[in-house]
Amino acid sequence: MKTLFIMALLMTSIITYAGSPLGNLGEVSLQTDDIDSSISYWKTLGFTLKLKEADPYPWAILVQGKAAIGLHETNEWSGQYLTFFHPKAIERIKELEKDGVKIDHYIKGADGKIIGVTFMSPEGQNILLVTGVAQDHGK
Repeated sequence: MKTLFIMALLMTSIITYAGSPLGNLGEVSLQTDDIDSSISYWKTLGFTLKLKEADPYPWAILVQGKAAIGLHETNEWSGQYLTFFHPKAIERIKELEKDGVKIDHYIKGADGKIIGVTFMSPEGQNILLVTGVAQDHGK
């Protein structure tokens, strides 16, 4: 999971930050065992391939309007995540912990510093909060 969203952070561009406690929803992140089959499936549902990369593992961004799906062919993690980008994620993480949110996993950058966390909503939805600003896929 350590390299899960490093590439997503590198491709970010500025969109308006509305002051949401979690920042901006950047994508719904989905783990896949076959990136090409997944891309084909989402394209049949009207999504457009915006970006496909191979490093640190095969991953792609598909969009439909401002909705974005991130496909990640990796065994480093599984499932699906609502992925939020916040310019001050580290401060928010401390506040979430003070508010009693149970952090499941700390994500570290190449320098070993924390760049994000995962946690779960009471309904069982995985949430990822990482440092950065989500790309506006609606352009």
